[in-house]
Amino acid sequence: MKPNISIFVILLFILQSNLTIAQNSFEIEGNYSITSEKFIPTNNANDIFESKLYHSFGINGRMIFKSKFFVIGGLHLKRFGTKFDVEETTIQNPEGTGEFYEVNWNANSIDIPIKLGYYFISRDKFRFGIALGISNSFVIDQTQKARGEDIEIETYEDYIFNLNSNLEIGYSISENFTVNLIPIWQRQINSNFGNYKQRSYGCQIGISYKLKK
Repeated sequence: MKPNISIFVILLFILQSNLTIAQNSFEIEGNYSITSEKFIPTNNANDIFESKLYHSFGINGRMIFKSKFFVIGGLHLKRFGTKFDVEETTIQNPEGTGEFYEVNWNANSIDIPIKLGYYFISRDKFRFGIALGISNSFVIDQTQKARGEDIEIETYEDYIFNLNSNLEIGYSISENFTVNLIPIWQRQINSNFGNYKQRSYGCQIGISYKLKK
């Protein structure tokens, strides 16, 4: 937990330093994400999990400071999962028959991310920056589909803790509206899926509205 506390201490320090500076601005953003989700083994297991594409939606609040630092917090409805092959077994062949069937595992979660970023380029209409942060995801439901049947399962604990990073490219289409293109990467920190952790990467598209300047 010490690295996580350090992140928040740094975040609070920068926030305190910037709140005294005039001309800060606040934006609210609606966004859509498409990500490739996959599970990665944390040991030397040879199990193969295939990537799957998922769609997610969310809303963010973005505080931008005159110093070009920015802080993002949000609420996202995320869908993720994976697929893998399972070998058939029988009483006569308990170690496997050599035939396989596909299993699709899917889950829905509510994500609460918080990130700290910096704009390396910030002009009248264009901005480019990078952000790093963490998110806590609360799993809502999970399903597993195999041989055409859906089965509710309990694989995950109540939450998933993730490390997040992204680039951000923004273009202002008016005085208040900005279109944002955000390549994203995410990796699970805690482990509640045996010897595997979730990894995802993709792209987020958002439109933000400036409320305060």
